Amino acid sequence: MSIATVNTAFCDIYWEQTFVSNVTKSLIEIRQLSSSKDTTVIDCALVCLNSISCLTAIFNSLINTCQMFNVRSNRSGQILPSLINIATIVMHKDSSYSYSPINSNDISFVVWNVSAGQDSYIASSGFDIGKYYYTSNPSFLFDGKTSTGLCSYGYCNATYYDPICGINTGVYVTARYGSFVLNGFSIATGSWGSSRDPLVITIEGSNQSESSLILGSSWTLTYNGTSGLDNYPGKSAFGTKQMIENNTLEFSSYRILVVKNRGSPTCSEIGEIELLSH
Repeated sequence: MSIATVNTAFCDIYWEQTFVSNVTKSLIEIRQLSSSKDTTVIDCALVCLNSISCLTAIFNSLINTCQMFNVRSNRSGQILPSLINIATIVMHKDSSYSYSPINSNDISFVVWNVSAGQDSYIASSGFDIGKYYYTSNPSFLFDGKTSTGLCSYGYCNATYYDPICGINTGVYVTARYGSFVLNGFSIATGSWGSSRDPLVITIEGSNQSESSLILGSSWTLTYNGTSGLDNYPGKSAFGTKQMIENNTLEFSSYRILVVKNRGSPTCSEIGEIELLSH
């Protein structure tokens, strides 16, 4: 994903990038929230940190622009009405552009002993059967860093090596911003070794409530096939982007499960998952 930076006298504006909070700056996140019904919706979110002078943005859907304004807030955080336009970004609709609606702030759970259409068993951290490596976290799969990730033991433990280790493990995640059409995905390898790479996966979608997501009946199969890692890209690296053609189903939650690994590992390891939508 390409990133362009616009420098102003007030801060840096990063296009197509979700920010990590920084108390020294005020930053604008321009997040494209597109769906199959409307691919031009833009959410211009204000991040105002330790400063009464910030930037905000307003999207004009008629002319497809996002206008930047210098604003001031009072001590309670309310934006004062004085607006001074300082920049305008023009966005061109491009059906080939994909973005990931999921990040590490979305709710996610590690599961094991489950295949597509079946009920989930929630995994916990540790070194035994039904566990994932104790320093891992499901949110690491969506944090934008291939150097973190998740190692799930599944039917094995940290000292046992077998092709079955890590099989039928995975994660499900719910998007804060609501449902979206899954048009593709990218999966990154972990930081340990190629034998842990998932080669075949399934992806399912659901619009059920969080309490119902452990039920296999809540899920609809969206994808069953290669993870894009058939050709080893190296450690902590993305494989080939996989596109899901002609999919029109919108789901707010997605479940990604490992069907087959590359070798005989102790666990199935994924460095990062990007779920992509146009």
